[in-house]
Amino acid sequence: PVYIRKSNEVRGAEGGVLLFNSPPEVADAVIDLGFDVITMANNHLLDMGTDGLEESINFWNRKAEEHNLTVLGAYLNEEDANNIRVREVNGVKIAFLAYAHHINGFDGLLDTVPLRVVKNEEEDVIERQIKEAKQKADVVIVSAHWGEDDTTVVTEDRIELANKMVGWGADVILGCHTHTAETMEWIERDDGTRGFVYYSMGNFICAQTDNFNVVGELPDFDIVVDGETNEVTLENVGCIPTIVHYEDGFSNMKVYPYSKYSEEPAERHGLPYAVPQGTYTEFGWDVINRIIEEQIPAEFRKLDK
Repeated sequence: PVYIRKSNEVRGAEGGVLLFNSPPEVADAVIDLGFDVITMANNHLLDMGTDGLEESINFWNRKAEEHNLTVLGAYLNEEDANNIRVREVNGVKIAFLAYAHHINGFDGLLDTVPLRVVKNEEEDVIERQIKEAKQKADVVIVSAHWGEDDTTVVTEDRIELANKMVGWGADVILGCHTHTAETMEWIERDDGTRGFVYYSMGNFICAQTDNFNVVGELPDFDIVVDGETNEVTLENVGCIPTIVHYEDGFSNMKVYPYSKYSEEPAERHGLPYAVPQGTYTEFGWDVINRIIEEQIPAEFRKLDK
């Protein structure tokens, strides 16, 4: 499956600064690109209020029926939230779960409506859901919305929660929210099996203007089933570094895998001239390589894909 986390809601009207709101055409573009798993768990869920969130959930649910998508992370009610999403791919059952760190101070709005978003602090719910997902599926993938914007240091609270999630049965944790590429690692369970955590994948696409915002991670791994024992394992785990490229006035925006980028397009990048300007505007092929070397362990870098 191809997986994406959306950081804005779909409602139709134009949004304001830091209140994100996408037109429906964005969703159509996401589907056309081949994404078939959509998580809505993020801090901008309530930027358009509870009406906007409900409309967005209903919108994606309709798209799910039309295009065989798996949609999760925000739910119409408690029952819906406890309906573990499982998708079968080539005979392998994959369960998807998604949790949000906070909702930009609007969390209390959810107390007035049936809508449900499971937050990271609800560890009893997360434990129950991961254990249930492990019973229903061969592989459990968790979207973990956590951390602070523009940071690259993995905090102890995230490490602790990641260890708990893997202990409960999560096989892959896809961290997001910091807008920066962060480190990744295996976490071993008491029984000797392992899960893998990407602490933050950074941005897949963005128009941010600090150099660390335009380097991301595209998780890449194989789910392997043993033909004799039916044991399911993860192999060839790592990530493909990506670069969000844009030029003057945020024109010609594209996402490149590292192997398709070079010094020549890096020299044309619009980040040093963007308005409003970021804080870390030094840019070039050397800067990209430095960020990758600092943030992505060498053993997990897939630079030729």
